[in-house]
Amino acid sequence: MDERKDPTPVKTEWGKIPEDYFGYGSDEERRKKRGLEDWELLESMEKPTSTRVPKWFVFVLLGALLVAFFLTLPFWGDRPDHPRPWFTWGHLLAVVYFAAFG
Repeated sequence: MDERKDPTPVKTEWGKIPEDYFGYGSDEERRKKRGLEDWELLESMEKPTSTRVPKWFVFVLLGALLVAFFLTLPFWGDRPDHPRPWFTWGHLLAVVYFAAFG
């Protein structure tokens, strides 16, 4: 049967790979079986960018808000015996909410 040794603690330093490749025959074998170390993984990732929200997303959001507003106007689904006002407190509160949190 295959006997395995208990893992021994390894003291590594950030940015340095031991000369014995953590007991593997080569660096390629180490990467294949063990994977990347934390610092290697961080160095291989792209740097985060702080880009703005895409313009198309802003236009889609504004379009959805306009559609939602126009659907609240009284000529959509009006019944003759139940007239609705053109402007309500709900419209005003929606504008205030969007200005504050949108």
